[in-house]
Amino acid sequence: MRLGERLAIDFGIGTTGLGVFTLQAGRAGLLDPWIFRIGLGVVAVSGLGVSKLWQVERPRLDRHALLPSLIIAPFLITMFLGALLPSIDFDVLEYHLQGPKEYFQAGRIAFLPHNVYTSMPFGVEMLHLMGMEVWEIGGGARWSGSFW
Repeated sequence: MRLGERLAIDFGIGTTGLGVFTLQAGRAGLLDPWIFRIGLGVVAVSGLGVSKLWQVERPRLDRHALLPSLIIAPFLITMFLGALLPSIDFDVLEYHLQGPKEYFQAGRIAFLPHNVYTSMPFGVEMLHLMGMEVWEIGGGARWSGSFW
């Protein structure tokens, strides 16, 4: 398997695993910043120790791959720059980001009857929630009441 293929597969499996871990921790009521900070640190350090990326021979520039790369490059740059734009759609702000925000405030993941998009938490929404947990400062944002 080539290096690029391996990186793509590892990224997909890793982000899915992080989303599942966040979902399980949230359902158990274990949304705490230090659980995520320490857990991600352990995963990162162990990944660096196990990884063989440092031993991989770097590919040489292939003349035959240069033209297709130049043709594809403008499209990739446009997609990358588009991904940097902030989310301003009503759907994204009021549903997809609102659910993780309410989970974060409550400190757990539970059914939100007023938000249909949260009836099945998605992987990306769990990554948003994990980011909120990792970057939490002070702990004043928690809400101790129930959802209902």
